[in-house]
Amino acid sequence: LGILFLALFFWGHYLVGLAGWTEMIILFLGVLLLLLEIFVIPGFGIAGISGIILILVGIFLSLVKQPFSAPQAQLNQAFYTLSFSIILTFSGIILLWKFLPHTALWKRIILSYSETKKEGFRSSADLKSYLGKNGISLTALRPSGRAQIEAKTLDVITGGEFIDKDKKIKVIEVLGNKIIVSEDK
Repeated sequence: LGILFLALFFWGHYLVGLAGWTEMIILFLGVLLLLLEIFVIPGFGIAGISGIILILVGIFLSLVKQPFSAPQAQLNQAFYTLSFSIILTFSGIILLWKFLPHTALWKRIILSYSETKKEGFRSSADLKSYLGKNGISLTALRPSGRAQIEAKTLDVITGGEFIDKDKKIKVIEVLGNKIIVSEDK
């Protein structure tokens, strides 16, 4: 959206003769340096600062009809316009940063609750307690199926063998959320 508005700004200034190809090339190089800093070069250094400076110079030059032979009043007006725009932008960012998190819109679009163990949430059950326990296969295990272990119905798998329904089983291993069983003979 920002790039679209910047393009509209330059297009309008180009149509009335305020911005030429020089200003657009300077702005393009600034954006290119800034993107290079963001996506290629780690950290924030010379390329990023140079990009920001080139963007500001490109915008400043597009506010003046003949930048190198313009009267001082026209240069001052361009400088004041650019300075006011920068101050207004940063003021808007600060106000949004301070007040937006307290609005109803923010509360609708941002997840503000966390699901922690302390509050009773867990990402997966701790199945290690079933290790070594006995149970009954509720379905045929070929090699996966359902079994009842300690009065709970659980999804289980075998090590590859088939176990018929209603057979005694024993939990031999627990890997994450997988319960591995074998027939208890």
